Amino acid sequence: MEYYIGIDAGGTSTSFSLIEYNGINDYRIIKNIKMPSIHLLHVPLKDARNILNQGIGKLEKCLPEHNIIDGVSVGMAGYGNDSSMRLKIEAFFSQELVYKYKLFSDAEVALEGALSGKDGILLISGTGAICLSKVNDHIYRSGGWGYMIGDEGSGYWLGKRILQLYSMQVDGRRPKTKLYSLVKSNCNLVNDYDIITFVAKELNNNRTKIASLSYIFTELVNNDDYEANFIIEEMSNDLSDLINVHLQLHPHIKLLTYTGGLISNYERLRESIETKLIKKLKFHKSLYGPEIGAVKIFIKSEN
Repeated sequence: MEYYIGIDAGGTSTSFSLIEYNGINDYRIIKNIKMPSIHLLHVPLKDARNILNQGIGKLEKCLPEHNIIDGVSVGMAGYGNDSSMRLKIEAFFSQELVYKYKLFSDAEVALEGALSGKDGILLISGTGAICLSKVNDHIYRSGGWGYMIGDEGSGYWLGKRILQLYSMQVDGRRPKTKLYSLVKSNCNLVNDYDIITFVAKELNNNRTKIASLSYIFTELVNNDDYEANFIIEEMSNDLSDLINVHLQLHPHIKLLTYTGGLISNYERLRESIETKLIKKLKFHKSLYGPEIGAVKIFIKSEN
């Protein structure tokens, strides 16, 4: 048996898994631990170091007796096409990890886990949003531009959209619905305009904290609020656009998968997206999670 640590380091949280591999494409998660994000754009270096070391340390205690960690594979948010960010991430891990390790983007390991080597498309909608496809071992992407430029259909976009619609309802630009009262009560607002201070001081204009407002959307959906339907329509337009880019490039693709808290939690959103695709496809659950995806890529790169 071989033992690996697979890490999915996203924008909101970090998932650490101790994974057993028997050498014949069989992977078993022995222990999984969820911890805060170690995204170096949003988390101080000292905090990221502590989280990384604590996560690995907890998994080391779960390793079967008389065995070793054969490697650590990390799917890291921000480890994309930005060369300066890649160098910063590489420097961080070279100083912190004592095991043999490999770095990949968080989207890349999610793609490997979701498709398990098959050709197909993966839509990721969590704190951010990106769509990837793999055809003949070539990877293509759309979206993933970050919250300052894009990320339409993401958790951050949703949280911000809720705030925007609240302000429109306060103004009278849109009729008041359940959204107005939910924002006011959940954010503990006395005056309608207290939302400005709430965003600045309580949310600190922080991407992850703004994305966390998506829980209000759940209540809107459960109440069949008009704005919930409006938001689903907007999101499904944006996310289907990401998928259709890949379907235009590769019309023969038959496998469509998804991952990420937002797209995973709302079946109505997935159904709405399906109606807007240029090819009739249905979403399928990912075959494996990103932690196993990270280990699979690690092992492939060694062979």
